[in-house]
Amino acid sequence: MEGNAAKRPTVLGVNILFLIVVILFFTVGAMAQQYDIYTGLLITEFGIILASSLIYMAWQRMPVKYVVRLNPITLRQVVLVVLVAASGYGVVTFLSLIWMYVLDLAGQLLPQPIPVIDTGGAYLRALAVIAGSAAICEETLFRGVMLRGYEVYGARKAVIYSGILFGLMHANIQNFIGPIFLGITIGYMVYITDSIFAGMIAHFINNAVAVTLSYIATVLAEAMGQEEMAQSLAELPASQLWVTMGVYAVIGIASLALFIWFLNMLKDATSNKSTHIPADEDIEHPKFVHFIPLIIGIIFIAAELVLQLMIILGIINLNSVL
Repeated sequence: MEGNAAKRPTVLGVNILFLIVVILFFTVGAMAQQYDIYTGLLITEFGIILASSLIYMAWQRMPVKYVVRLNPITLRQVVLVVLVAASGYGVVTFLSLIWMYVLDLAGQLLPQPIPVIDTGGAYLRALAVIAGSAAICEETLFRGVMLRGYEVYGARKAVIYSGILFGLMHANIQNFIGPIFLGITIGYMVYITDSIFAGMIAHFINNAVAVTLSYIATVLAEAMGQEEMAQSLAELPASQLWVTMGVYAVIGIASLALFIWFLNMLKDATSNKSTHIPADEDIEHPKFVHFIPLIIGIIFIAAELVLQLMIILGIINLNSVL
């Protein structure tokens, strides 16, 4: 690893890369997704996120295998990664439910951009685009280039920084708790397995579970003759609300216990113990100038999140910004 140190992404480099991706995401990606959500997502994933990562590595003549951690993963590790991702989804669901309820009380939630998944064809398309393309492209950027670049500040900080930026990059006020939790978890798994494939598998499983549950809920709602899949939590009677929250709390707690158990099993299953995250000693200290591009990118995202919050609160009319 030390021999490749000079060829690793620099902190300034990955921060500039993040800014470029953010700008393209809010311009080219946003316009493409408004035209057609699935085509736009493919353009965003492959044409912006993945292409920017590959161009950066090629321009700097970096060894892609080293930077992105294109290392094999054992079958046992694959199974444990799947179990960690599946149990982690239960934790994320409960945390997201609480946050969504808070926003629901504050105002009117924003409509989801993904069309209703009500047919087998729509399900397969959503699975390929939302789960498949995101797992490949976003992992290459965040758990590949960015995780490797931030390692100069220590493994813990690299995992946390890249995970938080992964969550922020979604630029969705209604869905940022889950992506941050997922980003940090995946970063940890990629680091201890020393393989990007752990991240791609976990990312795919998380998104695939979400798509599958959405499809099942839609099909069941249509079978029962319901026009809407779910009622607003804020509009539920108190007794029904507490029952709903209680059920999700039990699921969340049980999922958390399984999540910790499977994650510890995965750590024990990693053959190279030197990849386990050590204490942050003898590391470089951040230099402010290196983070200027990152700060600019975060300002763009923060402005979008504030805009979404203002729409939810009714301060700005949704139609006026479309």
